[in-house]
Amino acid sequence: MTLSVLVLAIVLLGIARLSGMKNAEILESMQRAIAQEAEAVCEKRARLIKATAELEAAEQLRRASEITMQNPARLELRRMQLLTRSGASRTA
Repeated sequence: MTLSVLVLAIVLLGIARLSGMKNAEILESMQRAIAQEAEAVCEKRARLIKATAELEAAEQLRRASEITMQNPARLELRRMQLLTRSGASRTA
């Protein structure tokens, strides 16, 4: 289904109202089609947001690894920090 289903429904309602029909209704099948189209658009937007967030996270990890590689002592300090946290959480 495409956005054209929604456009068609809007056009049909407009024509019905212009012709003097007061109680123009959208058929149930048309309502389902419009709802499915809206859901698909929403899902697409959610996938794009998630993909953008993953890309940003990957970029931050890449930058962090570059900084760490410039000074290997940082990596050892980070490792010791993680071990200290891990040990502290086990005793708590």
